[in-house]
Amino acid sequence: MALAKFSKFKKERSVIKEARSKETKIKNFNKLFNEQLGKLGVSSVADLSEDQVNKLLSSLATETVNEDRMREIEKDVIIAGTPKDAGTEGEVAKKHTFDSPQTPDAESEADAEDMKAEESEEVDEANESKVVESDEIKSDAEFDKYADEVLKKAHPDDFDEATATKVKDGLKKKYDGDYGAMVGALTSGFGG
Repeated sequence: MALAKFSKFKKERSVIKEARSKETKIKNFNKLFNEQLGKLGVSSVADLSEDQVNKLLSSLATETVNEDRMREIEKDVIIAGTPKDAGTEGEVAKKHTFDSPQTPDAESEADAEDMKAEESEEVDEANESKVVESDEIKSDAEFDKYADEVLKKAHPDDFDEATATKVKDGLKKKYDGDYGAMVGALTSGFGG
């Protein structure tokens, strides 16, 4: 209950901060706009000729990024790289609960699936360790192939090629040829 109230408060606070930020941006833009009008010797856009309008627009477009805007961009980049929450409480509960009571057949099927999954995980772990140890990755192509295998095993039902490509490209850019670090970063989230 308290967590839900806190989450609601946090969302409301975020909305307020965003509104204040927007107000500040509008004020800064209006200030810059009025300064540019003053440089052109007019007080209203209606007083501008077509050439002056073009000059005004180009001067607004080429203004250097001020320090506040730089911080805002940096904050947006940091937020974009921050992991997102799993969702609302209901989504989390649906994802991690099951309907009960189960029928006897469903129980035995579930047990059989669990056993298969455990065997598959043991085989997968053995294969992964063989790939990393015996076939040391020495090129981007080898890393791509390995990463695809790992990601497909980790997400058999919802593997997405576009997401996998983003992950692989991000790791290659971040670790720049250090394939051991790439493999470590890739597999760290899978408990391996």
